[in-house]
Amino acid sequence: MLARCSGEQNFFGVVDVLFERQPSWSKIANPTAALRQIGMQFGVSGQAFDACMADESLVDMILSSRLEGHQRMRVTSTPTLFVNGQMVSNPMDYSEISGRIRSALQR
Repeated sequence: MLARCSGEQNFFGVVDVLFERQPSWSKIANPTAALRQIGMQFGVSGQAFDACMADESLVDMILSSRLEGHQRMRVTSTPTLFVNGQMVSNPMDYSEISGRIRSALQR
């Protein structure tokens, strides 16, 4: 939610910081305060952060996307990669991914 509320230009920067600092914010008693600080680094004011976290339509959209991925696409872990609609069974294997991409591009 924070990445989406930080604006299109900051989305991937926020995601990077969230993953980078995940051990420090995800295992504390009040992760909201730590997330608020990350948001402030990307120009999200305290008021905008509170509004973002209270945005039920955003919660519904994110949950709907996750459920669709799980139910329709059978995604069970992150990362899960698809090439032309086909799930790559071992996404850590570069040769498999690159081979599928090359094959898809030749079609």
